Amino acid sequence: QWRIEDGVLVHGQDWDSQRLAFPETKIGDFRLDYRLRFDRIDPALRAGLVVGRGEGAWMIILQASGNVSWSFNVAGERSGMFRDGMTARFRAGEWSDVSVRAERGRLTVAVDGQTALVGPAAGGGALALQLRREMAADDVKLAYAAGAPAFANRQLNGSFEHATNPDVPDYWALPTTWTRMNKGLPLEALPE
Repeated sequence: QWRIEDGVLVHGQDWDSQRLAFPETKIGDFRLDYRLRFDRIDPALRAGLVVGRGEGAWMIILQASGNVSWSFNVAGERSGMFRDGMTARFRAGEWSDVSVRAERGRLTVAVDGQTALVGPAAGGGALALQLRREMAADDVKLAYAAGAPAFANRQLNGSFEHATNPDVPDYWALPTTWTRMNKGLPLEALPE
């Protein structure tokens, strides 16, 4: 259901949304770069990326309105283990550079140079890019390490190796909240 128009990847008009799944199912560290264009600015227009990591997957959503959100969903569970986001600026009919990286056990997303730490990304799994109508992708490039095993521990700083006070879990948020705190993490683990 995909076609190329003027060198641009566009999904078929007969479908509301389409997934472009990469064939490798055990992608470890990776670097995915692509350009994304929304034909109009509407909160209903969303592009997605699914990053499989063993027992679950990260879902990264880019909305034309500028909301970029992510959550880690464990298979069979109703809600995400992590949930966070950032704000980007998309313009109707203009290309934006999107970059998603899994390196050194951490997943980051960048839109037009604005980078955010998504969360832990140890292990491996499949990748799939999802587009809806009235958007397009171009210059899709993926470089990756294959054959990565699944890894169960998803908590950054799980042994409290980084803390403002030694062995105090100040990075962990309260059990009833979705947010994570950055206190105690070294600068290289934080988003710009």
